[in-house]
Amino acid sequence: MSASETLAFVFLAGLRRFAGETPLSARITPMQWVALAKELGLSESARSEAINSLRTKGYILYKPETTEIIALSLPGIEMADLQIRKRPKVSDPFPDKLAAICEELDYWELHLNDGDPGSIHWDQVQARIEGLRHRENRYRQTSSVIYNAVGTNAHINQNSVDQSANLVLEGGAAESSLPHGDSEAALQEDEPTTQVSLRNFHVDSNLTDADMLRRSDGFLKNLVGSFRQAAANGCFTFGPIKLQDADLNRVHGIVTEIDARRLFYACSEDEVPRYAMESLYEARRAIREASKGVWANPSCEVLVQEITATLADFCTKGEKRINDHREFYNLMTGMRLKVWLLVAMLKKKLGSVLNPRNLPAAIWLSVRDEEI
Repeated sequence: MSASETLAFVFLAGLRRFAGETPLSARITPMQWVALAKELGLSESARSEAINSLRTKGYILYKPETTEIIALSLPGIEMADLQIRKRPKVSDPFPDKLAAICEELDYWELHLNDGDPGSIHWDQVQARIEGLRHRENRYRQTSSVIYNAVGTNAHINQNSVDQSANLVLEGGAAESSLPHGDSEAALQEDEPTTQVSLRNFHVDSNLTDADMLRRSDGFLKNLVGSFRQAAANGCFTFGPIKLQDADLNRVHGIVTEIDARRLFYACSEDEVPRYAMESLYEARRAIREASKGVWANPSCEVLVQEITATLADFCTKGEKRINDHREFYNLMTGMRLKVWLLVAMLKKKLGSVLNPRNLPAAIWLSVRDEEI
């Protein structure tokens, strides 16, 4: 379905709600449907295109024909009722299940730009997205509960969301058949295959790699500090880790999703914030899908959760600055630096099995020398 068709059905659903319990006999005057379209966030051109489309399909008609008073046809009522059942409303109660929260969040992120920025509907959708993200983060918060199992150091990680558990045998997580670095020295020898400049992250040509690295170092210190706190709480372990094949494939998929999108490594003046946000929504959905379920290693889960939180934070801030290109790109730069720092941390902990092409060498070198 094209964007114009989507807007037409949004308008049709609005007309149906306005018509109330007697839709066949309802007559909607131009003053009323102009106000309705504005409330729904449709521009004048989008409104005109929606009306022409709905009239061509026979979903609405002018009654009398010589006026612009809109009446709904029977097929139009049926189609509108179908759209209303499928389409959530910004006034609906918030869902209380994680799957339902993610499903509605995907819907509103996809339709955020259906209306004009600054319109009543656009503001309502933004508020709805923020509320859903808050609930998603709350439902995704997990904690590890340790029980005595078989062996001196064996334990069970239990997920606090779904209460599922997995056994971690003495000596750590199960061995993976895929290659890993076996020592800190082996990890440090592994370098990125390309030399991506940090200046690619920002449109300001006056910024040097040294400027960007200073900003990156600040983020790195904050991240390491938060991981030390997580380690004190038993949710994070410093040093190299080995993952089961299933978890390793999940991490590889997440890193590939980031590495394959120019959103995360290339910035230019001709980039449109709206399209950058759409790419971000797609990446966030893919990463969220890959990270579902229980992880055998809590350290890896903590890093992936931090990536998800970084993207969610930029979603919220970027949407509010979508018309201020300078500030939008500045926020995007911070998001890119944090994401690649976290990718570099995953690479340091997992070894040569991760080798993202667009990981900046400067970021890798700064992370490589830290205790992670």
